Amino acid sequence: MRDPRDLYRFESTEVLEAVPRSGLTLVHALPGMVDAGNACRIAATYLRDELRHLRLVSFDTDELLDYRGSRPHATFDGTSFVDVEVPELTLSLMYDEQDRPFLFLDGPEPDLQWRRLAEAMIDLVEFFEV
Repeated sequence: MRDPRDLYRFESTEVLEAVPRSGLTLVHALPGMVDAGNACRIAATYLRDELRHLRLVSFDTDELLDYRGSRPHATFDGTSFVDVEVPELTLSLMYDEQDRPFLFLDGPEPDLQWRRLAEAMIDLVEFFEV
């Protein structure tokens, strides 16, 4: 198996210095094919839009997603494509309404390499002392 740490990259050392090193909870929102009433997507969107957050980690979605099953959304302005929304899987530091920090794993449910992603998450959980 390839090194799971190659699946992700830290955003910056400055951002990592802002992360508390104990008492963090990890919340995940990985909506997939089974997302009753789009509840996971709605909750994730609410959290991203309403809570203060810093992106800590980005995952290589090209390694984790099969774009044949869920192509990125493209915007066509009538004459040409002007934008493509490539899905992102990220780990962020968020602060709730009482300013308590937590980690938030957010993005599309992976199609591929679940074991490798699980190993990467174990590495991150240990790194952030969740």
